[in-house]
Amino acid sequence: MVSDNPLDNITDEFDNPLDNITDEFGRDHPVRPDHLDPLELLREHRQPAPQWLGPETRCSRALLQQFLDSDRISFYPGAGEDGQLFSVFGKSGSLHCHVYADFNVPATDVLGDLEAAGNCRVYGYDVISHKYVPPSWLAPFEQPPGCDWESRLETGLIAVLKRQDQFDEDHGPEFQCLLHVQVDAYWLYWNLWSKQGRAPFAVVLQDHGSAGNPGIFGGEGQLFQMASQAGLPEFLLVGENTNSWSGYDVVAGWAPRTGLHKNRRCLYGKVV
Repeated sequence: MVSDNPLDNITDEFDNPLDNITDEFGRDHPVRPDHLDPLELLREHRQPAPQWLGPETRCSRALLQQFLDSDRISFYPGAGEDGQLFSVFGKSGSLHCHVYADFNVPATDVLGDLEAAGNCRVYGYDVISHKYVPPSWLAPFEQPPGCDWESRLETGLIAVLKRQDQFDEDHGPEFQCLLHVQVDAYWLYWNLWSKQGRAPFAVVLQDHGSAGNPGIFGGEGQLFQMASQAGLPEFLLVGENTNSWSGYDVVAGWAPRTGLHKNRRCLYGKVV
């Protein structure tokens, strides 16, 4: 997880021949010079950490349930090892809980990145507790309606991160929590939110071309259809080569630095 983001330095570090190719899914986003910085806007939604998240927090099945019951979670489908959730939503203090889904990235790789020395970690944060999440902890895990492809639920990871003492609130909240699940992102969205009539607070939309995803995350594809049935997220962080969802407008400019494969992302908000 290496990144050029100021907070995290977690993006994928493998070479990808698609990095310099603009795919056919994207469109220009109407970002204006007078748009707010995303961090400035999101700080208006800053909240204290959940009561269960603190210096004595230890990862367990019970903690996972408390995490999933939170109404302030960011979700990154097809996350790879990109840490921009931390440098945007985490840094703003608007969110303390983050969910990654990627069927190509095992939990051991993510933990290795979080605990690595140097740049391959969430900059300024240390892991104080972690637990591998067996598939049984997310049961029942069902195939989404209208989803005609299979996905195997592999072992996940839940980790609690604490901000290092030399940093203050401007760097990010004192504690953050990450759940990474090695599974298809559509399947995970359905099981964690849609079938329960819920939605995450924020979602990253970044289409990856031919990276193996059975569909696209942006536009009015499968993920949008699932979200529409259960209530839409408040915010979308949308890549410059990816379409936003219907019902959203640009509310802030380009996020700090860049995300996966050097794509810039801007912030959309739900139209009331």
